[in-house]
Amino acid sequence: MDKEAQRNVFMVVGGVVSFAIVVGVVFGFASLIADVTHGPGGSIVAPVVNRIRTAVVPAMKTDAVKKFASEAEFTKYLEAARSRGAMYGGMGGGIAVPMMSALAEDSNGASVKTAAPMATSGVSGSMAPRASETNVQVAGIDEPDIVKTDGQSIFFSRGQAPYFYGGVPMLVLMDSKRTEMIGTTTNSLDSGAVSVPPSLVQPGEETDVLTAFPPEALAKIGTIGHQGDLLLFGNMLVVFSGQSIYGYDVTDRANPRQSWSAKLADGTQLVQARSASGKLYLVEKISADMSGPQPCLYEPMTFGATPLSVRCTDIYHPVAASDADSVFTIARVDPATGVAGEDVSFVGSASQSTVYMNQDAIYVTYESQGDPVKYLVDFFHENRGLVPDATVTRLEKLESYDLGNNAKMTEFQDIVSKMELGMSGDARLKFENDRANRMKAYAAKHVRDLLTTGIVRVNAGTLAVEAVGNVPGRVLNQFSLDEYQGNLRIATTVGENNWYFGFGTGQSSTANDIYILDGGLRQVGALLDLGQGERIYSARFDGARGYLVTFRQTDPFFVLDLSDPKAPRKAGELKIPGYSSYLHPLGNNLVLGLGRQDASVKLSLFDVTTPDNPVDVSDYLLDEYWTPAADNHHAFLADPAHKAFFLPGGKGGYIFSYDGGALTLAHAANDDGIQRAVYLGDYLYVIGRDSVYVYSEKDWSRVKTLAL
Repeated sequence: MDKEAQRNVFMVVGGVVSFAIVVGVVFGFASLIADVTHGPGGSIVAPVVNRIRTAVVPAMKTDAVKKFASEAEFTKYLEAARSRGAMYGGMGGGIAVPMMSALAEDSNGASVKTAAPMATSGVSGSMAPRASETNVQVAGIDEPDIVKTDGQSIFFSRGQAPYFYGGVPMLVLMDSKRTEMIGTTTNSLDSGAVSVPPSLVQPGEETDVLTAFPPEALAKIGTIGHQGDLLLFGNMLVVFSGQSIYGYDVTDRANPRQSWSAKLADGTQLVQARSASGKLYLVEKISADMSGPQPCLYEPMTFGATPLSVRCTDIYHPVAASDADSVFTIARVDPATGVAGEDVSFVGSASQSTVYMNQDAIYVTYESQGDPVKYLVDFFHENRGLVPDATVTRLEKLESYDLGNNAKMTEFQDIVSKMELGMSGDARLKFENDRANRMKAYAAKHVRDLLTTGIVRVNAGTLAVEAVGNVPGRVLNQFSLDEYQGNLRIATTVGENNWYFGFGTGQSSTANDIYILDGGLRQVGALLDLGQGERIYSARFDGARGYLVTFRQTDPFFVLDLSDPKAPRKAGELKIPGYSSYLHPLGNNLVLGLGRQDASVKLSLFDVTTPDNPVDVSDYLLDEYWTPAADNHHAFLADPAHKAFFLPGGKGGYIFSYDGGALTLAHAANDDGIQRAVYLGDYLYVIGRDSVYVYSEKDWSRVKTLAL
């Protein structure tokens, strides 16, 4: 073999190896990469242009849904999904349940808890005239957190706090956009939060019970022998601790008594938990493994000694073929007894999942990968002349084979490598350059072809699956979904990563879409191509408006007019340095953005009185590298009555005023263990791992300190 031939072989083999590695990275770890290619497999859409479009994406579909009729049908459906190469991945998410006390609205329209009579013993003090609730997405739908209050008592699970170094938790989150030190508790059920590995967790297995109001009565009066996220149902406290759930009767606050327990089976993941109408809702996921002794029976968890049994004929599935490697189960539980009443199950993908719940429906999302071979075959088909027609014919035939994605990709690589081996060095060099340039244009045109978000709508009352559907792209967290006047609004990021399956130029392009779906998950309207070249860092829907922050170099803050679901539009846009990873409407047309700029926590106050012209009216840079509130909304607390809000940091806790439309740091509590805050009456209780500090909201003076 002459030197030229050897060089050709080495270059082709090296290219094939690189190509195989790239494909493995793209499809094996897609859930860990932020800038992945998104969109429905095989969709036909208009080319991406440098303007925001309102359009309908024809490929988005709504499927009919039904239960499996037999074990044979269930097995066949899963085998077909597996042969298509359904990917396995991780998942996070959550649900919520309202408190037993009444809900009212304060003068700013914010949900606050009013005092409700409660028979308790072992408690001194009185009931506060008003009390804060956990910061949640939907009023009346409570979410688990490490602190709960009923207006008189405070329950605080202070175990499993991350270690700190220089005010920063020792946890590194890496993605394609940023490497940051962030943290949260391991027991967080929020999909936007990141769990701390057990090796980085301080010991602590107790939940403290405090009598809290009035401040002079503040004292630790009881202890619960488990720690974790909490939900409070009157005199019943539910504790989520690892793979176990405990129900405690706290009628006697000084002597809590365990009433019941439940345990997740090995391999079951608690995706989310919520509280609504006095009931506990659990969303669980377990692998659809058909190799067990009873492939048609799943027992994702046990309540006491009674397993929750799900037979394959109880499971819903889309009539059309879909990704299906996991069984999701939603169970409604009586928190007083720990007995599961109704439940519903359906198939889905184990990849990243999000849960959004309101009073009417529970939405569960999961990601579905497209067919990479179809994507690449279509590329050669649309670029006739790039490779010989005989090669295109072979690739089109390969696409029709009943093989999994991995097997098809192996065959695809073999066909392409043999074609390149037959080229001269000059021809191959020309091919590689033409291929890279054409792939860039093709990827922009087919930006929504490779990743979809599947959506399942479950009736919150009947627990019946009402609809399934999908949209292009990936959702960020639960705030990416919202239902308003019977329509679901969902924000996704679509785009191609810079690998282009080994055919690319190293450049990257992304865009962000808003889709509006009706109750049957049929598309009503869409707003496409927001923040091109960027991805969503935060989303929030508020009535007929939506707010979106995308980021790469600057922070575009978008105000969306969603009053006409058939014709959503971008009303205004504001570009500022940094980014906001959490958005919180503060009332009176003010929206708070919480995120980062350079190496500091950044707070931005946006005035959206004129939607077409949002204004950044006030900014504040904290001398903090990190705040858990940026990634876990439960750590944030707003008190509209006093036009103030609280957030913890690595060095302490911070109380801000936005009275007069400007951000002012009203008070800073110097304690690196601060976790949360609640308000009772006109007092703010700042809660740390070792101490509780009480401040008068009239002048922010400290009136009480309790060492824990």
